[in-house]
Amino acid sequence: DNLIKYNRVVNSGYNGIHFNYRNIVEYNYILNSLLTKDDGGAIYTSSFNSYPNAKTAGSIVRYNVIDGSLGTLNGFGYYGFRQGFGIYLDENAGGVTIEYNTISNCSAICIGLHKSFDATIMNNTLINAKTLFNVNSDLGGSKFTNNILYALNRNIDNDGVQLLVGKYKGNV
Repeated sequence: DNLIKYNRVVNSGYNGIHFNYRNIVEYNYILNSLLTKDDGGAIYTSSFNSYPNAKTAGSIVRYNVIDGSLGTLNGFGYYGFRQGFGIYLDENAGGVTIEYNTISNCSAICIGLHKSFDATIMNNTLINAKTLFNVNSDLGGSKFTNNILYALNRNIDNDGVQLLVGKYKGNV
């Protein structure tokens, strides 16, 4: 177990904080992540090929402030739009609690689940992204409750459409 606490991460090329295994990530300030790469997060975790026994089980991400997860088409660009995530649970990350975070100005998604499971997402404030909360192939058991979502008139790319919640596959 690790404690990642009271850090200020400014202008990171890729993920602001990247962890695997069980960790507590709290009281961090992350400004402008993913300046040279894409498809990552200001706070990112994965546990590739570990379903249903994720190495991330028991992790807590709480009381963090994230402002600007930008992404760049030059860093990946496969999808044709920037993919900056605020908090990104990727590739079999499971059993993670995400609570009391404030996340704003993400080019893609404030909180994203991709092939993850048993996540608890509660009491977060999500502001201004293409999609504020997104589930892409949740493997089950995740819960999204008591969060505040603000969609502004235009997102960070000046598109006129913002989604509060998007879902591809899963039961969240």
